[in-house]
Amino acid sequence: MLSDILHKIRAQRDHEPTVISVGQIWVDITMHVQEMPQPGEFTNAPSVTKSASGSFHVLQAASRMGARTELASIMGTGRPKQDNGFRIVLTDGMQKSYVAHHGAEAHGDPRAFAHVRPQRGDVVHISGNALMNESSLAVNAFIQQPQCRPQEREFRMVINPTNTLRLVNDQLLENLVLTRPIWSMNRQEARTLAYRLGVTFDESATMRVNAGF
Repeated sequence: MLSDILHKIRAQRDHEPTVISVGQIWVDITMHVQEMPQPGEFTNAPSVTKSASGSFHVLQAASRMGARTELASIMGTGRPKQDNGFRIVLTDGMQKSYVAHHGAEAHGDPRAFAHVRPQRGDVVHISGNALMNESSLAVNAFIQQPQCRPQEREFRMVINPTNTLRLVNDQLLENLVLTRPIWSMNRQEARTLAYRLGVTFDESATMRVNAGF
């Protein structure tokens, strides 16, 4: 028994703080056009780029800052109907339009994140897309574990809700608020959160609500 206790203490001491993402990763297929087409119009895209998107950007940024990173979310196998999804992004350089096709990242059961065991000093990042689809069930189950209770938690929890916050169901939103996370959002997202919670939003020019992770 004593050896088990000492091993646990040693493991905690040797642990390197890690940024753990339970967000979603998909592929962005960006088509660059000279002018956004009107309904029914045909246009040509002189250049097309493909890139990993979603929570990949968070992990990439954290890695570049020297942090250890882990992706805990659902990844596809590459086989038909079991691969990660993608977004078609149409842009003229000034504005963008999106069409999304969800894949494996949006599926799973409530135990999808049961293996996630953050340690002292870690940061768990939850993206807005993970609060949608079936993955929201896994997020809800994860944040209700004893390890995520504010009084007992030894790691930070960061939520980047994006503009999907208005679509999150009431029960999940309540559970998220009760975990007392760090909310990373812009003014529009903060206004949506305030509306959902029924609180007054300070519109004064001196107030700055702008952040990222």
